[in-house]
Amino acid sequence: MSTIKSSAENLTLNADGANNDIKFQSNGSEVASIDQAGTVTATTFTGAATDATKLPLAGGSMTNMLWVTGTNANNANNVGLGIWGGTTSQGIYARGNAASTNSFGLDSTGTTTFTQAGTERVKISSAGVLSASAGIELGSGLDATAANTLDDYEQGTWTPTLTIGGTVGYGTREGTYTKVGNLVNATFAIVINSISSLSSTVGISGFPFTVRGDSTADSSPIQFGIVRSLATDYPNLRGYLGAGGTASSLSVQATNAGHTGLPGTAITASTILYGSVVYNST
Repeated sequence: MSTIKSSAENLTLNADGANNDIKFQSNGSEVASIDQAGTVTATTFTGAATDATKLPLAGGSMTNMLWVTGTNANNANNVGLGIWGGTTSQGIYARGNAASTNSFGLDSTGTTTFTQAGTERVKISSAGVLSASAGIELGSGLDATAANTLDDYEQGTWTPTLTIGGTVGYGTREGTYTKVGNLVNATFAIVINSISSLSSTVGISGFPFTVRGDSTADSSPIQFGIVRSLATDYPNLRGYLGAGGTASSLSVQATNAGHTGLPGTAITASTILYGSVVYNST
């Protein structure tokens, strides 16, 4: 049995019995219903199309951003979650404090940004490129100074130069490097095509990063892959990077007593030097 009861405060519609629903009709057609489980069904849900203070349903819109928050919803510095869709910017924005210095944002370009203490810390571009200002820690923990924090990776080129008295002309002078953290792997290719009045001893300068200024620099010898057309055959040609600088010195083992610097007169107009070195940078 269905009943309708009214009081000063309430209007009660009661549809007792199994499978009985409360139905609403307009012009002879059902437009909405409420079943026994409390589910509301309607042909159309429409919210306030121009009221910026209400959450619209299908077909409506909002002129201001929507904030999910526990404080004043009209406060632009609110702590909470915001969704906005203006003509110049759209996205999702979350604030962790009222000053908006700790936040997360996803904009309409697909870029995601994490800000902490007013400084951008992490960004993920729409192309999927991740950047982190303090590095990426591999493993557990959140200590930016930990030994397993990767704070730098890059690849590039550099220009090697012979340090020598006189004048040297180059046919080729190329260098590449890969830097992971503080570890640098640098390669070089030097081809000489002219010389004039060479003197002193020979070195190579221009390495892309400064060598760490301690004794570990002496454990970073240059490995020569190709050495051709020196004035004299030097089977024991060696090179070492000096601590705290970006230049090496080249030496040869002239006697069993030790090494001496490679003389400038050993370089000819067709000398070729290819090599590589791995070293710790500052």
